[in-house]
Amino acid sequence: MTEKRGDSEAALFVRWGLYAPSLLGKPIHRNAFWKFVAQATSGPVTEKTFRDCFGFGYAEMESELDRFFPVAVNNLITRDVDIDLDPKLPKLRDATPSEVGRIIGDWERIEGNGLKVENPELSREFLKQASKTLLKPYNDGSRDPQLLGALGLYEFPIDRELSGKHLQGAADGHIIRPTVYTRLAQLRFDAAQSHPAGSEGKLSDDQLASVLGPLFTARQQPPAMVETYRLMAKAWSQSAIKPTKDHLAILDEGMALFWPDKGLADDVNALRSQWGYPPNPSRGN
Repeated sequence: MTEKRGDSEAALFVRWGLYAPSLLGKPIHRNAFWKFVAQATSGPVTEKTFRDCFGFGYAEMESELDRFFPVAVNNLITRDVDIDLDPKLPKLRDATPSEVGRIIGDWERIEGNGLKVENPELSREFLKQASKTLLKPYNDGSRDPQLLGALGLYEFPIDRELSGKHLQGAADGHIIRPTVYTRLAQLRFDAAQSHPAGSEGKLSDDQLASVLGPLFTARQQPPAMVETYRLMAKAWSQSAIKPTKDHLAILDEGMALFWPDKGLADDVNALRSQWGYPPNPSRGN
């Protein structure tokens, strides 16, 4: 499907949800449409989510839109819109030194990591500068959670203990950055795996919960990351506790979101086999 066609189908779907009742003279799925919108803005969407809202799946929706298309293009819809022609501008302020250091230092870190293969020397220069830029506001006393998150990500491949300290500080500040929570979970998983406290050398209940906690937080934040779901699968594979069907449904959600990622599909189905569940043949809906 081309991007242009995808946009057109999305527009037709929205028009169907909003205006089909008035155009067709009966209340078709308006409440279901708003329920779907609410769910789509709060987390990933799967065909199961869609079916729970509308009572039918994607194929039936395709047929519904085919029937609605001629009605939509042959009927003009007008709506009065209350537009503020003189909106108040938000109050602007200068960025603080901590914010400047965090934004520039994080950019330098990302650029440095991106150049490691193409230009190792320039990569080292970027990363060296990123360290100075990020540490300046930190050494000046800033403990802004966003700065701690950027520092923790910078330190992740260098100093795991220091990285964990700063990532935890960022998580305690409830920042919106799923990479922070996924990296924090990775550190906890690595520590638990080196000293498993469960039966037969597996992770204990507490160890598993400590890993899954930040991953569940990451799952609720945009953008969705395949690494989040892969680490969930890996943690469950090392657990002394059998995952429930609800737990597997979360991993299936990841498969639907990242269906071209064969690695995730393999991890999830290996986990299913390990615990006696049937494989999930789907690679996206």
